[in-house]
Amino acid sequence: MKTKSPSSRIKELFSGPKIPSLLVITSADSVRRSRALQFITEQLSNQRLSHTSFAFSDAHKESVKPFLSELCEPSLFDPHRVGIIRNIEKAKAADIEPVTKFLGEHPHGVTLLLIGAELPNSQAFKKSVAEHHVAFEVLKGAELSRWTEREFSLQGIKGVTDNLVEYIIAATEEDPDKISAALEKYTLYLDGEEASITTLQSLFPSQLHASDFELAESILHAPRAKTEVLLQRLLAQGSSPFMLMGLLGKTWVSLSGIAALDRKGLSANEIRTNLAISPWLFNKYLPLAKRLTPELASKGTESLLKADFTLKDRSLGPAAIFSELAQKLKSFQK
Repeated sequence: MKTKSPSSRIKELFSGPKIPSLLVITSADSVRRSRALQFITEQLSNQRLSHTSFAFSDAHKESVKPFLSELCEPSLFDPHRVGIIRNIEKAKAADIEPVTKFLGEHPHGVTLLLIGAELPNSQAFKKSVAEHHVAFEVLKGAELSRWTEREFSLQGIKGVTDNLVEYIIAATEEDPDKISAALEKYTLYLDGEEASITTLQSLFPSQLHASDFELAESILHAPRAKTEVLLQRLLAQGSSPFMLMGLLGKTWVSLSGIAALDRKGLSANEIRTNLAISPWLFNKYLPLAKRLTPELASKGTESLLKADFTLKDRSLGPAAIFSELAQKLKSFQK
């Protein structure tokens, strides 16, 4: 049986006539937390249920006890009381203890909704909410690409391609909150026009010389001279040599992983799913990975590690290090 997604579980719990007495929602990004909370409060409003809320804070160490006591008080106007506690990740074990105790004595006619980036560091609390915890997994790889594609659609942006999806992911450092905010801005920028890589680059010009794809694709596919020019431009424009080394390492790991699984006889879809690589990137990497023997993969990894060590040792300038690395990686592809 296919496991229900967190969104589906929340909709199912709050769309019926009877709402749960307890629900805990966690998500590392705020965009999915806020949307889940918005959906729930709308459903409560539809059922003519009011709610009160409390938020843990770094600045103010206000106790949650008065809030919980108020929830326990019977009311003729609100026979079913709903309490929402936000920012639970900011609560220390002592802060969350009253909530754990409250859950053990959970009074009739009270629904408690707890929401935050993660569960607080309290084993007693975690145990008490285990069966009522809905966790949004961290978005990465193919899942992040699919989610971003839906965000484009949600904003009503037309003409979306894999290239656009991957570009906005790189431009926002793979952060869902930044992706959502960027696409809201992009929608206003387009004003109903169809999306294009040119308009996206116009809105995020800094990514023209710092994207994951431009450097990686150049070293993997472009002529040596073009790669040398690009490397010099990146360094001259202030790109971090350590960031560039990280991008190249990430690309080489992806290629080596694809090649290894391909040799085991896995299908293209199985490989992409196992490695959580977006379709657009996978289609670019697959042809090259098929030519990558174990020996070449090992040599490439060795060259990257040596270049990384030399860069950290500062025995050579970044330009010379990347030039030599590019030459070696290209030689392995022949």
